[in-house]
Amino acid sequence: SVLCCADDCDSDDRVVSHLVDASPSTVDLEVRSLSPADDGRELRLMLEFFLHALDSHNNFELVQTLLNVFLRA
Repeated sequence: SVLCCADDCDSDDRVVSHLVDASPSTVDLEVRSLSPADDGRELRLMLEFFLHALDSHNNFELVQTLLNVFLRA
């Protein structure tokens, strides 16, 4: 998962770049593959990504789409 290397705010740009460049099916798979294993680390990283992206007021449509997939998974 691309989020596994996203432990700091600087890497959020890399995550956004990856998600924008990836196909919709790849993004869907990435989000649906998040696991609560490892004390929910992947889920926590995804939620932190959402918070940072919303605070930065960038990529609103991307975040909205990802949140939709994330909450349905």
